[in-house]
Amino acid sequence: MKQTRSILFFLLLGLLVLLAAWTWGPSIHRLLVEIKGTLGSLGIWGFVIFAGLFVVLTSLAVPDSVLSVAAGAVFGFVGGLAIVLASVVVARTVQYTLAQRFLKKRVRAYLESRPRLASVTKAVLRDQFRLQLLVRLTPLSATGVSYIFGAMGVRLGAFLFALAGAIPFYVVMVYVGVEGAHIAEVIVRSDDSATAMDYLQMAGAGAGLVVLVLVTRTALRAINAASDEAESASAPEDTATSGTASPD
Repeated sequence: MKQTRSILFFLLLGLLVLLAAWTWGPSIHRLLVEIKGTLGSLGIWGFVIFAGLFVVLTSLAVPDSVLSVAAGAVFGFVGGLAIVLASVVVARTVQYTLAQRFLKKRVRAYLESRPRLASVTKAVLRDQFRLQLLVRLTPLSATGVSYIFGAMGVRLGAFLFALAGAIPFYVVMVYVGVEGAHIAEVIVRSDDSATAMDYLQMAGAGAGLVVLVLVTRTALRAINAASDEAESASAPEDTATSGTASPD
């Protein structure tokens, strides 16, 4: 199932970041020091440049997870989470607007070839805020969902408020980036030893990934139930329409 593969992707991404930091710690640490130095010399423009890259790259389907991990590694937890959340709002608004104004036909043609996704969209149109909130908790592409909702006429207010549903995802991904940078720093310490607190922080990143998977699975079940309900509700309407059609 595609959703299951997406869950595994996020889980593996987090684990690979931590493993890479442990394996290539010195090289990653030197790279991060250089990037931080460059962005730090730019002041506020360092944040602006990252936000611009986030908007452009996610609009071109680069996963939010990759950029969120990078933000955590470069800006730390508080700074990384702040810049990611701000960038997400701008990026999703841009994608919504592009779809609403220029991509309606393409998106609707795309949905016609994917009936299950189309039924989820119908369910969202019936219960806009609650289901959008749940959709944002799932591994469905955040960019793809934004294009679909914009093209299908979801209200902008509900669309923006529902972005709050994705906060747990960004918290975990940013923290994975923070912890990846932390592991790289541990590796280059002169005593080459990790403290109990270091191991506790690593365990926290792993626990966050597990919790994220559990929350995602729960949200997917709720969305599937709502999608099935929307399909069964539309079936009688389709039958009635076909039954009242005048014969040739």
